[in-house]
Amino acid sequence: MTSLKRTLGLMMDKSLAVVIDDDPEIAKILAACLDIKTIGYSSPSEIGEGLAPVICFLDVHLGDAGNGLEHIVPLRKQWSNTALIVITADHRDDLLGEALAAGANDFIRKPLNIAEVTARARARISEARVRQARENVEVHDFMFNYRLRRIERREEEAFLSPLGAELLQILIEAGSDLVKKDTLLRRLWGGRVVSGNSLDQRLLEIREALAKISSSRTIVVSYGKGVTLGTATKESSKK
Repeated sequence: MTSLKRTLGLMMDKSLAVVIDDDPEIAKILAACLDIKTIGYSSPSEIGEGLAPVICFLDVHLGDAGNGLEHIVPLRKQWSNTALIVITADHRDDLLGEALAAGANDFIRKPLNIAEVTARARARISEARVRQARENVEVHDFMFNYRLRRIERREEEAFLSPLGAELLQILIEAGSDLVKKDTLLRRLWGGRVVSGNSLDQRLLEIREALAKISSSRTIVVSYGKGVTLGTATKESSKK
């Protein structure tokens, strides 16, 4: 099999944390909790190219920069392995679900508790380092490399588009759980308005790639309920 250079995506800096909050004091508090270099920004637009922190704290209310939750999807696309923790003083119950559905790894409410922040940060950083180190993930009977957007089985391989690879990653992380189409649309395209056909095309792309490598897995759509990575059958392969 032809070897490929690992050229896609930035290598995560395991000694860097980023804090996005319009209150500069929050970055100072979080820096005291973390044993790594911490840089504070008041808006995602201030972050220069080339940074790939191991962890990022993102406030919900960013003043002129708007709703922090709207920045999760582009940040996740830029930093696929970074631990992303949403922080907020807003106690609305729906924020937790919105943050996690958009791609955040954790959610902490203000005022920040030092012991809680430290414990959660360590756990999420550990997970992020595992994700970074895990180039090839074994999924049922095939291997998936998110950075190279490659799936392979035995001597066969197939490559996905960036959105196709991101979609497959979401479904792998969900395991056997169904993921609603609305959630997939939000994770892949954020707030942009796209047709349902755009998602269907990416699902078809993954289904065809899995069929190419003769995997026993395929995309299974339970209409009205959601999508999962399930066992290939004659019926599922026709959908």
